[in-house]
Amino acid sequence: MIVAFLPCVATAQMAEDVNRDNFINSGDITTIYRYMLHGADQFADNCDVNGDGVVTARDITSIYDYMLWRDTSNDRRMSFLHISDTHSVDVTLAPALEILNSDPTFSFMILTGDFLPTETMIQEVLASEKPVFVIPGNHDAWNEGDVTYSYGQQGFREQVLNRLYPNGEVNFGDDIANFFYADVTQNDCTIRVIGLDLYDFANMGKPVVMNSVVFSQKQIDWLIDVLENSGDKDGVIIMTHNGFGNSLQNTRDPNYVNEFISINAYAWWDTYNYFGDGDAILIPSIVEAYMTGDDLTDAQFKSGHKVNKVSQMINVTTHFNEPHNNFIAYYGGHVHFDVVEYLSEYPNQLMSIIAYGGRGKGNNLNDLIKTNTGVDSYTINASNINFTTHEHKIVRLGSQRKDDGTLRESILFNF
Repeated sequence: MIVAFLPCVATAQMAEDVNRDNFINSGDITTIYRYMLHGADQFADNCDVNGDGVVTARDITSIYDYMLWRDTSNDRRMSFLHISDTHSVDVTLAPALEILNSDPTFSFMILTGDFLPTETMIQEVLASEKPVFVIPGNHDAWNEGDVTYSYGQQGFREQVLNRLYPNGEVNFGDDIANFFYADVTQNDCTIRVIGLDLYDFANMGKPVVMNSVVFSQKQIDWLIDVLENSGDKDGVIIMTHNGFGNSLQNTRDPNYVNEFISINAYAWWDTYNYFGDGDAILIPSIVEAYMTGDDLTDAQFKSGHKVNKVSQMINVTTHFNEPHNNFIAYYGGHVHFDVVEYLSEYPNQLMSIIAYGGRGKGNNLNDLIKTNTGVDSYTINASNINFTTHEHKIVRLGSQRKDDGTLRESILFNF
């Protein structure tokens, strides 16, 4: 696998260089978003990139076409947005929905847990013209009075997800739990979105610790069946809340570095993943079998739940029979900082974790300099998938500047 930073494109004062810094990059996209959202910007006169007399999402598309897809106009591609951990705060959700619905570049959006939605936030998602896929986080699933808008696992299904998808827009794998899949097609390309419920308390029982991940045998059997029938899709993504770390340490590989790994990921290495009594390699092992065709037979993994101090086990037998090259990445949140990297034990599996999207710095895990309002306050990742070249480009929209003064702008991976 090749990992490279997506280069800025040098320019001789082209229209796409909106902020006039002599480069065409995500800063120009952010400038237009800032103008569209707030109606004022020092570079407002430059925002009409395509010269049609108005500033719209078409101007943003012009920059995307130049920066990300230049000389690949015939390639098959698809783009979507990723946010996470809104925690009842509308700072990131509102601009993300505005971008999603105003920019034809994007086909859908994913929100990877700790949504904790107010009624206003639910209504905003319901009003979206494009699909928004949501999975619960530990705070969504755990309703012991610690958070105002924590619904509990079954309550999240009944009061949130059933309202968001009343007409079968997603295919749930269970009547009470929150795992599902959905297919999104645009420009003759199809991405299968798989949402995993890391807190399947209804089928397994509730653990003692809120952060503990609990899988049921039913969900794992369902996942294997869904993957078995995903080979004809152009791409497959898996939404989780927690990340997957090294199986021995339950953490990320500290020897790997890129611009989308938080400065604080080193200091807080043990919070990258928390599975309690579960096996962090359960899902990656299944996906590895899907990717390679080297099937698992009677493999056992800890489910994340104990009865009388004895760990319950998940039994895994896969029958994919052949390799598949359409798995793109996992998407998650939970730790409130950014980490985008291949899993240390599974170097062909990319994990994209995005930082907390609330007010201020969120918490001491976040290395982003954020404001209370405006474009610098929210965290949105745009994933741009090129199925012809098998390239996956991630562009940061919103908060980019880190504590050390450098920027988290864009990065390129292969899948």
